[in-house]
Amino acid sequence: MVHRLKAIYIAKELPISRLKKALDFSEVSLTRETAVYRLDGTVLYAYSFGSIVLVDCPADREDEVFAKLAAAGMTMKEKPITEEYSVLEDPKARGFSVSSSCVAVRKLEPGMIKVVARVLAQSVALESYEDEFDRIEKRFTGLNIDLGNRGVIGLSSREVMRMIARNNMVVDEIVSGIGVLDKPESAWDSQLIDALHDRLSDEFELQERFQNLQSKMDFVQENYKVFLESLRNRYDVKLEWIIIILIAVEIILFIYDLFHM
Repeated sequence: MVHRLKAIYIAKELPISRLKKALDFSEVSLTRETAVYRLDGTVLYAYSFGSIVLVDCPADREDEVFAKLAAAGMTMKEKPITEEYSVLEDPKARGFSVSSSCVAVRKLEPGMIKVVARVLAQSVALESYEDEFDRIEKRFTGLNIDLGNRGVIGLSSREVMRMIARNNMVVDEIVSGIGVLDKPESAWDSQLIDALHDRLSDEFELQERFQNLQSKMDFVQENYKVFLESLRNRYDVKLEWIIIILIAVEIILFIYDLFHM
């Protein structure tokens, strides 16, 4: 038997409490960060960091889910990031095996699909942040070229501070929100689930991708320092000119008073 999973990153944040009101699925489990719903043969996993995973979901039901989420007023990405994967029950398999397209297990145990769904959800969320930092890097490349050619950057201090705040928020979202560095609770109760989670994390390169994002974040932070220093110098120059102008005005007024007298 084959179970087909489709992970979709739909938003920066997914309010779990509102999700239940939007769907007519039956609630299986619910926490502040994760919810599981079931309708007929379809299972939906929802994560507060913005991903949902549909298991054995027909195409028409997938469209229905999106329509109901939109009708409930949830803000969703125009082009959601998706990733598909399968879990195959194979009586001939020994333990489990993981490939780029599926997990093959001899017998599907409770919690297995949940772990696969979580890794898929993390993967599509990470992809969204990877795309975001690619855009940031391209922007910084252009700004660095301007700084090298003209000696100034076309950003205000407010824009730089806003970018710094966004970078810090992303770090927090990835570490605490997506939980790439954390294992699921079920992995602590089962050696098989623990091994499956580790193997899936390796297959989807979650740790490597997170470290790569950290390197990009460090690059961004270093650029912030350069730009803040450039802005500081720019304001220092402005301040010096203001002082010079004020002194010049004072001298002119003094000379005027002398001649007037």
